Amino acid sequence: SALLEIENGTFHFASKEELNDPLEGFVRVFWQGDKMAWEGLFRHYIYSVARALELYILKADDETLYHGTLVADVHCYKNNFFEKILLKLGEEFITDTDVQNLAGVYGDNCLKVSEKELQYILFYIHNNALIKCLEEFKKNKFVPAEEAEKQIKLLNFSLSVEKLVDAIKKVFSNEKMRVQTIESMEEIFEEMKEFSYIMKGAENDIFLHGKGSEEQIYNNDGNSVVQQHRKWLIVMADFPKVFVAQLRDMIYPKSYVVCFSKKNDNSAMWGNYADCHKGVCLIYDTGDEAKLKVGGRHIPLDVRAISYGGESIECNFFQTLGRLTMVQIREWLLGVDGVSSCYEAFSDVE
Repeated sequence: SALLEIENGTFHFASKEELNDPLEGFVRVFWQGDKMAWEGLFRHYIYSVARALELYILKADDETLYHGTLVADVHCYKNNFFEKILLKLGEEFITDTDVQNLAGVYGDNCLKVSEKELQYILFYIHNNALIKCLEEFKKNKFVPAEEAEKQIKLLNFSLSVEKLVDAIKKVFSNEKMRVQTIESMEEIFEEMKEFSYIMKGAENDIFLHGKGSEEQIYNNDGNSVVQQHRKWLIVMADFPKVFVAQLRDMIYPKSYVVCFSKKNDNSAMWGNYADCHKGVCLIYDTGDEAKLKVGGRHIPLDVRAISYGGESIECNFFQTLGRLTMVQIREWLLGVDGVSSCYEAFSDVE
């Protein structure tokens, strides 16, 4: 990349994953809000489950299923029949007893929830969400009735949300104890997830596209049976994790940086970055007249010093929706009985 920079007069902007410090640019996201905020989150969860199911039926690739299934704005389907289906699913889902119990215990007690705990919560209600989507898709003839009923039957084993809520209530006042309780249940959670993989994947006929024959290595589209099972498992078993990862990307999009050093005589840097002292050091002018061309436009080359802190940054998801419009933010924070108090965080529009 250094040679290309010299030859073409370009800079390589690295993603956070390419940087050698795993905590570089890392933000710890948590979820803490009232009952309405949680209801809004659960509503968008079933929107996204329905979107994932739709994309699977349309034979989307793995990348799309992992990164293109979050419905950030349900009204992007305005004047589309799919919008009516999503809105109906959302209203039915957030009034479901299990969903109401979870929204109540986490919202009424304003509990602070980590990414791992959120995945765990969503795993408990995922089957319910997927069954509701399949039933609605069957009703609207998006999927053959026989196929939908077969999948619903396979999915129709439920985890006790009531027991989960009771366990949380016993320790909700002590965040550390609640986290320890969740962690102690993690092994059971992973075993149940593994069980769901087997029950819903490996022993399941190919859903919707493909003949479902064990002897057939490839289906009619040239996709291997293994590839198709993997895609179906993304929707059926992995989606709580996929959804939470997309929530992070929604509030903190991909970012890229190019890094420089103020000094050219640091021995450790010559050793690490200059081929063990055999390379060269390039010196750049960053004065007021320096301009950097990005996407066909010339913009100021704004070089800033890096400030290293001792602690990672934390932010509350429900109060970090500033990338969305005010209408979209309100939709995310809308519950059965009105808008969440978290909406006040966005009262300063500027």
